[in-house]
Formats: sequence, structure tokens, C-alpha cells
Amino acid sequence: MINRVRSHYRSINAQKRTVQQQESIDCIDGELLTELNSHEAQSQLDDLIEFLLVKLDQEDSSGELRQIALLYLNEHSASEIAKILYKRKTNILHKVQLIRSLWEESLLP
Repeated sequence: MINRVRSHYRSINAQKRTVQQQESIDCIDGELLTELNSHEAQSQLDDLIEFLLVKLDQEDSSGELRQIALLYLNEHSASEIAKILYKRKTNILHKVQLIRSLWEESLLP
């Protein structure tokens, strides 16, 4: 599930850097988004990401899970995140697994 969110987040960021393109992408909840450059699609994705980040904040008041998730969504590897946060790579990998499971619980019925 985190890979789908990461993929959507990556495509929105790439879109901001490149010429706007029209393409069809399946949204997390199964809806079809026909225009990624539309304001509605971006706001839906932003709302989804904020919802998932709030779930992390509820689980971890220190904000560490949120920080790891944002770095991971911005395509940083576990090694890079470990260097940025001065943590061990294995610790980061465990936290990413925790983030994935929390997000899956939040999105799946």
C-alpha cells in the first residue's frame, strides 16, 4: 500500500517539474483520476496523504514515523534516511514496515 501512495506522491512531484500531462491513474480508493494536473486530483491526493500522516501522528507523538514516511515518500532510501536521522538502517526498515502496516489497517476495511 505504501508503494501505491509513494507512486502517487512521486508522480505529483514529477508533474510539478515537467510539462503538465494528461494520464489515467487508479486512485487508492479505486476511483479513476483522468487528469493528474487537475486541482481536484491534487487535493484528493493531498487529503489522502494528510489522512495517512495523521494516523502516524496518533500512533507516534514524537513525529519520527511522520518524518520517516515523508522522507520515504520523497524517494530517499533507508540508508539515506538512516544517515539523515542518525539511526541504524535496520531501525529505519522496521519503522517503514510499521508505517506500511498502519497505513494498510487505515485503508483496508
